[in-house]
Amino acid sequence: MMKKNILQLTMIAGLGAAIAACSTAYTPTVANSGGFLPEYSINLMKPVPTDQDDVHAFVYKNPNFHRSDYDKLIIEEASLNQQAVESKGITTDKIANAQATITKDLKEMLAKKVTITNKPGPRTAKLSVAITGAMLEGDGFRPRYLMPISAALQIAQHATNLHNKKPILIIETKVVDSRTNELLTTSATEISGEKFRLQSSESGEFTKIAKTWVQDAIKYAFKNPENNN
Repeated sequence: MMKKNILQLTMIAGLGAAIAACSTAYTPTVANSGGFLPEYSINLMKPVPTDQDDVHAFVYKNPNFHRSDYDKLIIEEASLNQQAVESKGITTDKIANAQATITKDLKEMLAKKVTITNKPGPRTAKLSVAITGAMLEGDGFRPRYLMPISAALQIAQHATNLHNKKPILIIETKVVDSRTNELLTTSATEISGEKFRLQSSESGEFTKIAKTWVQDAIKYAFKNPENNN
């Protein structure tokens, strides 16, 4: 049986657990982006519904992009907003292993829906995924700001008053034509709240929960912001 095309990536079942409600909806802007997505696509993003009330997703779709035109996918190595901090046990090797594990998991998941390849060509798109960083919503109306992933996880693990400190993870995706690099679609997904704190505290391992978060983000990345198909 031939594998289904990218149109059916929207059918991917997310493995993420429900995350408790966030008080203030995230809106992607150039200022709070991690620099992974083209600025013009951020400004043109529109919200899409999610199956979790507390997870917020935004998508930009090139009006010339037709999902049925693509049936093969290149998956680049996942990117993380994290530098090595040897004193805290965050080594270059651990970061590389996390990237490799997340990428491998993505390939295994998407291979069920589309042909995975490593060669550019006709009918082939290229997917890039980045956990571009985390944000912390402070007291009152303090602005959110990007921070390394490890900092948000540490806050999540030790926060006792989530009304004052809400760590928020931002995952961004980008799909381009593999031959022309024309931008086809982008997405930004926010994950936050009590469940974020509990997952971070209980797992003790960023890679274990990052795979779940990325899978959640991927299923929104291919949604149409206009008709949500």
